[in-house]
Amino acid sequence: MIRPGPRGGKRRRWINRILGAALLLLASPLVAPQLLAFPYQAKVGAHRVYSEQPIHPRVESIVAGADAKVLADPLGKAPPLDQAIFLTDGGWRWRWLAVSAADAFALSRPIGEPVIINHADPARDTMTNAYGARRRLTDIVAHELTHGAIRAEFGTLRSLFMSKELVEGYADHVAGSSALTDAEARQLIATRMTRPALAYWTGRKKVEARLAANGGDVHKLFEEWR
Repeated sequence: MIRPGPRGGKRRRWINRILGAALLLLASPLVAPQLLAFPYQAKVGAHRVYSEQPIHPRVESIVAGADAKVLADPLGKAPPLDQAIFLTDGGWRWRWLAVSAADAFALSRPIGEPVIINHADPARDTMTNAYGARRRLTDIVAHELTHGAIRAEFGTLRSLFMSKELVEGYADHVAGSSALTDAEARQLIATRMTRPALAYWTGRKKVEARLAANGGDVHKLFEEWR
């Protein structure tokens, strides 16, 4: 076996350190998106809002509306959850933070609990995804805050192993809407077509049916989900 000489070993260690530092630099905004230097910031309720564009006055009512939806739910916490909210314009910051979910409306992560929003129109309280589906921004923020509420209630580790249909359906239930209307979803089902949003709609319908059957017991819903 040929062993590297002292110089070769030292060079390799430096290369490994440089590569490690580069990977850390690339990954760190996933944990702390504010490292991407969002130019606009504001305190809105209990949340710190970061934005690529000047923060529209309507953002305050949008965030308040989302908080109200979550706090009205049995999993909601008081005072309101205080996740930081990041409003992107769908450009490089969003692509960096979204990783493999670039077509999504928004996302949240367990580490640091950031809520990251794709390109939206706060003035109209709307946003449209890559498939042309339109939703209220208020509902999308509420959906993502609900993910944080689920993790807070059941623990991050346990929530990672929960059914996607359950957690996404429940988040849409709290938000009060889905990306698909009932008519759109039924049309997809009738024509045997599929869209990522269909699983969210189906999950929401199952969640609401089971809550209606068990008297609205959310903990029983999560405990007995199959």
